[in-house]
Amino acid sequence: MNDMKPTNPKDAIGSTKVPYDLVPESAIAELATGFLEGALKYGRYNWRAKGVRASIYYSAMRRHMAKWYNGEDADEKTRVKHLASVMACCAIILDADLCGKLNDDRPPKAPVSKRIDELFEVIAHLKGLFKDEHPHQYTIADSEEFGPDCPGGCGATGLDRCDDCGFTPEVPIVFEIKDAERSKEFDELVAKLMNDHREALGIHPRAVKGEA
Repeated sequence: MNDMKPTNPKDAIGSTKVPYDLVPESAIAELATGFLEGALKYGRYNWRAKGVRASIYYSAMRRHMAKWYNGEDADEKTRVKHLASVMACCAIILDADLCGKLNDDRPPKAPVSKRIDELFEVIAHLKGLFKDEHPHQYTIADSEEFGPDCPGGCGATGLDRCDDCGFTPEVPIVFEIKDAERSKEFDELVAKLMNDHREALGIHPRAVKGEA
């Protein structure tokens, strides 16, 4: 016999409260690194004591978003993810506003929301106007760091095997360095690769050893 109830009395109360369970722990962990950076540089919860300007954090968010959207996931110096810094900026603005410490220096209001809604008609018009055009829509996968266009002539990018035409480079060289402490290992790897393929690369043997 199962005496368990389909629900617990606490469920009815808990379901009306803030659903913290919906926030991914991974996001909280990344957010913590952003706040740690700020605490080490400016002191923890400094905004509650000193106050902050909305425009300063809005600008910071846009800089971080611009860097992330253009292919840089984390700050090269701090290694904190740009999106974590964006979340930290938003959290500080919300908390400062709650605590009465936000200097709300946003510009005078403008009917931006109304204009965005009005542009739906323009967008629909443009899509209809060019409905028969099917250009390649470029993404981060088309960046030069992923390699040149496929030598096989199909136009695909990347150093790995081309799935479009089957072309496979004779000497695929793909490596990524994520830790500055591995620079010596990286140098040794480069030297080995250059030595192994010096004839194909047209490199004199002494050049690999760093000799003049």
